[in-house]
Amino acid sequence: MVGTQLAPNPQVEALREHARAICRTLVDNTTLVDKLCYLKDRWQDEHEFEDFNEYINAIKPVIPESFTFVKLVKRPWSLSVTTTDKRFKGAVFMVAIKGNRISGSYRRA
Repeated sequence: MVGTQLAPNPQVEALREHARAICRTLVDNTTLVDKLCYLKDRWQDEHEFEDFNEYINAIKPVIPESFTFVKLVKRPWSLSVTTTDKRFKGAVFMVAIKGNRISGSYRRA
């Protein structure tokens, strides 16, 4: 049917809101974000002399226990993690820094 909209599914909406809350948890984690910002600034100054794997090793200890490291990317500077929350099995959460803006996002597997 053209123009027919399905009624919102409360379970899906609750899951989406929980995913947004997980993103906020990452973005609001000052230890994690401060380390990401520091590493980004340092990479801009030292990328010709330092191994990027050292940056990966430096970020891993500040990732909260309920998350697992997936990758650190240079452009845009971002950290991707998965969560131990079984409702989000396979979902990847990301904290990105673009200019002086920090954002959180997620994608389902």
